[in-house]
Amino acid sequence: MKFRKLWTATAIFACLAVFLCACGKGADGDAATDMTVSSPWSEAQVFTAPSVPSAPEKPAADSKDEKESKDGKTDTAADADTALQRIEAARAVYGLFLESRPQLDKTDSVEIEQGLVGYRVSDPNLDSMEKLQAYVSGFFSAEITQQLMNIGMYTQYDNKLYALDVGMQISASGEKHVEVTEKTDKSEHYRMTIGTDAEKKMYNFDYEKQADGKWVFTHFESY
Repeated sequence: MKFRKLWTATAIFACLAVFLCACGKGADGDAATDMTVSSPWSEAQVFTAPSVPSAPEKPAADSKDEKESKDGKTDTAADADTALQRIEAARAVYGLFLESRPQLDKTDSVEIEQGLVGYRVSDPNLDSMEKLQAYVSGFFSAEITQQLMNIGMYTQYDNKLYALDVGMQISASGEKHVEVTEKTDKSEHYRMTIGTDAEKKMYNFDYEKQADGKWVFTHFESY
């Protein structure tokens, strides 16, 4: 069985490269008896996994001061911890279009041009384009969500969602440090550095309140 619209490996990775550049600007063998490939998403619930810290509260007039919070951390440190949690949660979702995939059933596949094979997404919470897009939009702006959906890693065929079992490993390693460089009642800007003093990489993120009141990333640089 072949998709009506055939893809090639070159086209897929070209899309990935173009998308990553745009966001930078703005950012196993099968088991013998069980052909279902586990992933962190096998228990996913739409809009609940991974968990995202609550939306930012309106900053107090003296928010520039580093006051002690109940857990003993300063407001600045607590803000940075919360920002890191938000970034990490969004990065896990972003990664579904790069190096990771939801739970896949490798007994149900479709042939794609030039030897590429798509496997059925068996996670019931992410087993359609509609569910996947709704899930992603819980973390990212409509623009970023559409860019991710258009990469070509997923396609719906015969009322089933299939994913290419290929990816691009891009995760950066090293100690992460996040600063909240700007904070208002409608937006926050985060700066993350990863690595040691000898070799550090820097990433930027914009987290903004939308017209419907939802907070999402409007600028996300993958790491």
